[in-house]
Amino acid sequence: MFFKKYFIYFHTNSNINLAAIEMKYKKTMPTLPEINKEGYKFVGWYLDSECSLEYNLEKMPKNDVNLYAKWEAISLEEFLTDIDFFTKSANILKNLQNDYEGVVDFKDPKTDDNKEKKKKTTKKKTSTKKKTTNKKSNTK
Repeated sequence: MFFKKYFIYFHTNSNINLAAIEMKYKKTMPTLPEINKEGYKFVGWYLDSECSLEYNLEKMPKNDVNLYAKWEAISLEEFLTDIDFFTKSANILKNLQNDYEGVVDFKDPKTDDNKEKKKKTTKKKTSTKKKTTNKKSNTK
């Protein structure tokens, strides 16, 4: 039996573009993508642009389907406790550090490594001062 093909169109309400999915009538609906938008939490897919009719189709209907993404703004508290955000940030920093091959110092100034560097620098400056004072005392 010949079944006409229909499409599922995604309206992300963001700058994310998703390709339409071609489906045959009465076929099981696919798993829908979950998308990310900075500063927002993806709530789900809806059948209307007002996002009041939640998507719940099991089989492809005898028409095209338009799906609309619903978003909720993330509160500052949620943002600051979002472990994924911090993991992604750490990975970005690691990649930057690798890209710049140590040119950029990402170390915490309170770590022992940096304290050691400061001690060495201080010792050099002190020894230079001593030499200068010795020269002055010799010229008198």
